[in-house]
Amino acid sequence: MRKEDLEILHHLIDGQNQSWQKKGLHFYHEYKDLSTFKHSSSPIDVDICPKCDEVRLVFDCPRDSCRRKKQQQRQQKFECRGCYICISRCEECGICIKEEDPEEAACADMLCLGCWLRLPKCSFCNKPYCHQHNDLKYSLVGSSGYVCTDCHARESIISEY
Repeated sequence: MRKEDLEILHHLIDGQNQSWQKKGLHFYHEYKDLSTFKHSSSPIDVDICPKCDEVRLVFDCPRDSCRRKKQQQRQQKFECRGCYICISRCEECGICIKEEDPEEAACADMLCLGCWLRLPKCSFCNKPYCHQHNDLKYSLVGSSGYVCTDCHARESIISEY
């Protein structure tokens, strides 16, 4: 979709329904829960990313300091509002992940430090799974802990020899 196509859609929707509100806050972690996102005030779920100027899913940051900064500055360049390509976000809570604090998960997703500390970890590598990939873990017999798929595969290879 091009920017011109999106502008035409907005124009057509605005012409049909004057009470429709364009802007609402869209959070990354809520987008995966389609029942929550369906109740958005916006009939179009894409927007123009203020960072890359492309039509994509654009998310706001739920971090309190980012929201305060947005209210104080009123300038897009100071916001951490952007598409999933331009701004890394925590898979659990949706906050922007600054370059100095991304944490690795057992899956390929990124987590903020707060979520990384809160989630249960693999008994071998000490990496957590995000809730979306929680079903990939292997339970340990006689323990409340678990093993991630990577550590389980390594254990299987070692036990074969």
